[in-house]
Amino acid sequence: MAHEYASNVAIDMGEERITYEELNTFSNCIANLLTSTGIVQGKIINVIIPPSIQLIAAVLAVFKSNAIYLPIDPEFLQTASADI
Repeated sequence: MAHEYASNVAIDMGEERITYEELNTFSNCIANLLTSTGIVQGKIINVIIPPSIQLIAAVLAVFKSNAIYLPIDPEFLQTASADI
């Protein structure tokens, strides 16, 4: 079933588009990188990426590596840094 839709657009963010197959490949690469650097099941992973295809791929990669996704708003970090 998944192969039927592999070439369909999974995410369309205006000028940026990615197919299901490309998204799967991209998220697998990130997940492999996470696990090769020692990320283990249950590890909390901070993800600090503005809304984008890269963010979605990163979140999928965290799930694929059985880790825990902790979203952090990049704008919050800028505000917090300014307050310190």
